[in-house]
Amino acid sequence: MKRFTKNEWNHLHDCIFEATYNTTKKNCNQQELEEIFKQLPEHLQHMAFEYGMNDTVFRDHVIEWYEKLNK
Repeated sequence: MKRFTKNEWNHLHDCIFEATYNTTKKNCNQQELEEIFKQLPEHLQHMAFEYGMNDTVFRDHVIEWYEKLNK
């Protein structure tokens, strides 16, 4: 797996927190973030590898995916 920076993991954390803001306000640790990343659809993982987890389109899609997953 690509070595993402701490800053990139923080962006994934923010996506999950935003997706759960109105419910649980999920505050993930590093291990939880890595597990969530492994569950992402393949096209989102590819986006992260190619553009980084700080990419706006990646972030928007992750938030939407996580909200749908947790309805």
